[in-house]
Amino acid sequence: ESQYEELLKELATLRRDKAEAVAKLAADNSNLAREKEELVSQLRQVTKEQQALKCECESLRKSASDAAEAAAADAHLVKLKLNETERLAELYRHSAEQEKAQAELSRRELANALKTYEALKAQKAEADAAAKRTIEALEEGKAAAEKAA
Repeated sequence: ESQYEELLKELATLRRDKAEAVAKLAADNSNLAREKEELVSQLRQVTKEQQALKCECESLRKSASDAAEAAAADAHLVKLKLNETERLAELYRHSAEQEKAQAELSRRELANALKTYEALKAQKAEADAAAKRTIEALEEGKAAAEKAA
């Protein structure tokens, strides 16, 4: 019997150890299931955040692309305006040079006209003086003829 009792004790010990091991495995499984659930939840959260970041990144890329296109269009418009301004400035410069040349020509013509006027004025003064002398000479001749008669 003692061997039988020992075997029963050993069997009871084994059953107790088995029950403890099963309980420990169940607790470990429960802990692992909880950890797995937490990890899956964290994974879902990270996936959501990743998707949100992807959307934000795509939005930022689109905004940057749109801004770059707008800047390129603005730069092209500025270049066109600059070219037009330079073309107009060249036209104005050319026109100013022509006006300056025309003004110089007019100044010379006016100077020549003034010289001609001064020469004609001098000729008229000479003609008036000669006419006055002639009238005086005629009057003197008339007076001498009347005296002689």
